[in-house]
Amino acid sequence: MAETAFLVMDIQAGIIARASLPPTYLPTLSRTITTARASPSLKIIYITVAFRPGHPEVSPRNALFGPAAAANLYVSGTPSTAIDPSIAPVEGDILVEKKRVSAFTGSGLETVLRGLGVKRLVLAGVSTSGVVLATVVQAF
Repeated sequence: MAETAFLVMDIQAGIIARASLPPTYLPTLSRTITTARASPSLKIIYITVAFRPGHPEVSPRNALFGPAAAANLYVSGTPSTAIDPSIAPVEGDILVEKKRVSAFTGSGLETVLRGLGVKRLVLAGVSTSGVVLATVVQAF
């Protein structure tokens, strides 16, 4: 049973392309993930932003995701939702698709965490004031 989950959030092609990450970010995250995998009581969970074709989950009035829907971005299974190869999931990791800023909204993440018996979260994400903050608040 995993008592701790390491949530790797929004580290996907369509978001990384828009972020100004330092060149050390992905190599450091890769080493962190590799180290975390060595713990039998820790589960790695990748969270990505992904929508159904046509973006039925997104209102055109949604200020954050409306423009992405209009540009047909973040459709599940497309290149913009691909996790960077340098931190790619391995067998046993869990993949969760979210529909809003928080990793919990529209994703089934809570059900996965409860099923695993997770009591603690460790979070990594591109946007500290976005996905990380929203996920911490909702987890609390």
